[in-house]
Amino acid sequence: MLPGELFHIPILMIMDSLHDPDHLVRQEAESWIKSNLQSHFRILDPILSRLLVTNREYEMIKYLLGTLCSTLHSGSEDLRKACRTTSLASSVHPAILNLAQIGRSHSEILS
Repeated sequence: MLPGELFHIPILMIMDSLHDPDHLVRQEAESWIKSNLQSHFRILDPILSRLLVTNREYEMIKYLLGTLCSTLHSGSEDLRKACRTTSLASSVHPAILNLAQIGRSHSEILS
């Protein structure tokens, strides 16, 4: 089982909280992510790998892209810098590693 796969539903529920109209709920979700995961890549890699898998329904793709955007929006400048500079080869997800073999970076996938 790959990191982010076992608990992907609870993590996505936390990510949904980033869209909540209640500011306190959004703030709690951001705090939980920063303090418990210590790295947004623990969320980004599973989301990217799910997006790269073919045969996804349109609504699932739309949902995952929204989640990805909210992660990047809620993240700090450090997260955006890390996305630009971190090699895909550091991932453990096979779909992302395949992209690393052809020399792509996180920022190229996200753009």
